[in-house]
Amino acid sequence: MARHLLQTSRAQSIGELSRALEDKETMKRLVGLGSVLGVALALAPAAHASLVLQSLVPLTGTGLGTEPTILTIQNSPTETGCVSFSNLGATGFSASGACTGSSADVKTGASQTSTQPLSAIGTGGINASNFGVVFNADQPAGGGITLTSLNVSFYTSTGTLLFQSGAVSCTAAGLTNCAFPTTVSGIGGAGYLFKLDAAQQAAATAAGVFNTQTTIVGLSASTSNASGGPETFFLARVPGISSVPEPASMLLMGAGLIGLALVRKRRSVN
Repeated sequence: MARHLLQTSRAQSIGELSRALEDKETMKRLVGLGSVLGVALALAPAAHASLVLQSLVPLTGTGLGTEPTILTIQNSPTETGCVSFSNLGATGFSASGACTGSSADVKTGASQTSTQPLSAIGTGGINASNFGVVFNADQPAGGGITLTSLNVSFYTSTGTLLFQSGAVSCTAAGLTNCAFPTTVSGIGGAGYLFKLDAAQQAAATAAGVFNTQTTIVGLSASTSNASGGPETFFLARVPGISSVPEPASMLLMGAGLIGLALVRKRRSVN
């Protein structure tokens, strides 16, 4: 009887050890799968660019002169403009943060074009996660327009370049090539909100952009299919809008859920 109990106990221990080893091997395979996915995602193109459209629902403004308007451009059928700490120009910043090209499309009337400090966005402090740029296109009868580029540059209060954002993307909000089918009439009244993606938030923070609210913001932008205008860009605080998950994040989450399901199924069978 004692021998039988001992054999049964040994068998149970061996079975438990076998299941533990199988679970360990399963976890190893899942870790391996995660590594493969990590390498693939690192080599794949980014799911979105630096400044990302948050929603096709316009963010309401309070009008030109009351919003911290940073750039106003107007021409047809294309428009380009740039404002930096030191000058105006067309689309694009140099390596030192200065605007390049002609500023013929840039409007320089009252409250139309000027760099802005972070403090102009409002009280409460602006950081990487709540810094936003609003694109306010004023097209006839609310017609469409395509935003072909949008970049921001950040400077110290004495003009030293701290950080420049990369390209713009609207795909996370379901818009291809930032081709807006409709716009909101009115200057400085309402527009579409863009914010820095996670990688750019981290990079800008590391560069010291948000260490002080005296940091100066410059902006460069261009459009096509324009027929009216002017188009304005103003700074804004990002409200509580949920981020659209990246395909990469959803893929990793899915792999993790599948892995947990496999482990639970194996345990239930055993």
